[in-house]
Amino acid sequence: MKKNFGLALLALLSVGMVACGGNTNNPSSEVETEKHNLEIKVGGSAIVQSTVTFVASFDGSPVSDQASVVYTAANAAAMDITGNKAVLNLAGEQTVKAAYKYDGEKEVSAEFKFVVKAGNMTVKEAIESGKDSSVTVAGVVSAFVGGVNGTNYSANGFYLNDETGSIYVYGYKVANDVERGDKVTIKGTVTEYNGALQIAYPELVKKAETNVAIPNPDAFVITGKTVSDIKNSTENIAGKVFKVNCKISTFGDTWMNYQIVDPSNGTYVNIYSSASDLKCPENKWLDSYVEAKTPVDVAFYVNSKSKKGAWRGNIVYVYPQA
Repeated sequence: MKKNFGLALLALLSVGMVACGGNTNNPSSEVETEKHNLEIKVGGSAIVQSTVTFVASFDGSPVSDQASVVYTAANAAAMDITGNKAVLNLAGEQTVKAAYKYDGEKEVSAEFKFVVKAGNMTVKEAIESGKDSSVTVAGVVSAFVGGVNGTNYSANGFYLNDETGSIYVYGYKVANDVERGDKVTIKGTVTEYNGALQIAYPELVKKAETNVAIPNPDAFVITGKTVSDIKNSTENIAGKVFKVNCKISTFGDTWMNYQIVDPSNGTYVNIYSSASDLKCPENKWLDSYVEAKTPVDVAFYVNSKSKKGAWRGNIVYVYPQA
């Protein structure tokens, strides 16, 4: 009775990736009529030049001895492979072949392709790269989250926007080195907080420009929702960005915080840790909208739920008023 085996190669990259599979071939005459299927499980849409780790699974299960899989690059100059790890040297489409012996003698082989992207990732590519990926992303600082570090109140993190998406960057050291409207390149690791992906352990690679306009988010915002819809959502909407019409108001006695308010019924959603004083002045740009007391269209990033279970987030873009 002939068996049907499969060799699956899971490429775990330090950043996002795009890959495509091909048919396996089996050179062994003993099993020449057996059919082998290749499955490629990858995430993301591109990789910035970096390092990768290849992990193989055979017949649906991880190979217990990864050293028994031999990887080779179709273009030896494209990557330096040692065991199941590779350093990527060239941009463009690359092909890797893998061979694995099973039952002592029989061998199954597979090859797969992925694209190495030169340069920085977009925010969308960073999000698609998935949890635990190392990413280098360029974008514009659009909003801040405040917090207490020791006895000082300061920015704990910020939002990075480009034309493809918005993502939270968690790290007070970098947050206090940038300002809203700075065009920056950030390196860090994708982690998850309350269901939303964020960039943690950030490094400020480059600050290219200042006072840059926040990119228009129309390519990724969710439309047709209200502040009330966000407030009352029973779905996990963390990490999503909604275009809503709202008034911006303040509340609090010890320090001033901000919230978005549904102009039709007064329902509000708090802007996450948004104090404008106590050495955290980054959100004072909202004051002009508070004083105007007129509704505006904003892109509102839903960050997480508070301890009381209420959704909260940040304004990452204000649409120009007619």
